[in-house]
Amino acid sequence: MKKDIPRLLPEQTVSQAINSIRTCCPSERIIYFYVVNEGGKLLGVVPTRRLLMSSEDTLIKDIMVKKMITVFEDTSLIELLEKFHEHRFLAIPVVDKAMKLKGVVDLGAVADDIQDLEDKRQADVVFESLGYELSQLKSASLLKVFFLRVKWLSTTVASGFFCAILTYIFVDTLLKDKTLTFFIALVLALGESVSTQTMTITLQALHNRKPNWRWFLNNLRKEIGGSLILGAFLGILVSALIFFWLSDLRGGMIVGSAVALSVITSSLIGLALPSLLHSLNFNYKVAASPAVLATADIFTLTTYFGIAALFI
Repeated sequence: MKKDIPRLLPEQTVSQAINSIRTCCPSERIIYFYVVNEGGKLLGVVPTRRLLMSSEDTLIKDIMVKKMITVFEDTSLIELLEKFHEHRFLAIPVVDKAMKLKGVVDLGAVADDIQDLEDKRQADVVFESLGYELSQLKSASLLKVFFLRVKWLSTTVASGFFCAILTYIFVDTLLKDKTLTFFIALVLALGESVSTQTMTITLQALHNRKPNWRWFLNNLRKEIGGSLILGAFLGILVSALIFFWLSDLRGGMIVGSAVALSVITSSLIGLALPSLLHSLNFNYKVAASPAVLATADIFTLTTYFGIAALFI
């Protein structure tokens, strides 16, 4: 973020503004000029072309654009990129909660940040998704490496046993309609895939920020809408494929309903668990993947068997 930027006043004329900009002598390129009041509150923005093409006695307040897109200092890199992409700006002002101008971030600086972070993160992201950090392994002994890896993998073992117990409990249900047995792997795979996708997006969004209720509810609303559409589509698709393949309408309806519900619940798990772990000050990057996958498997299988028992 650049903090040394020229700040214009609304009552200045274009001539006065240009003179103040020359006096300011900014060391880097200027894309937009920002208008503030005496207290530093952001009031508007003046594009460079508009400033240069206006007559010298025109007041800044008459040529400034009042409708602005702003970000906060704790805005994540993903959110910042989304704003650049959506609004096609070359720079965005950074403000505090009182709308006081703190600086400006431009697209070139963001591109540099991405390049600097990419090499450093690339390897860590892979290892964190498996349940441990690359930095922990650099000087670790063989025994320490074992405990680092087995700590979170034990979560997978526990969820696997829980799923096995569920299967044992509902074995009679499966025997009544063998079609259901064929598609356990499909339902689990879809649930895991969706939860992993959502978790990855959530981890990126949580980078360098602490989640709050406003952020969580906003993302929850988006996730519910997207997962409802995705779940409905996949559920109908799976139901249709089973019906045309096996001519089993009941089995297709059961599997399709389970797919739809598991997609929705897995999406919510992928958002909620990393956010919760981060709020509780756990190492959410490492803990999220095993926790999300284990929880998604349990909810998916419970949903699948529960629907099957209800209709058989």
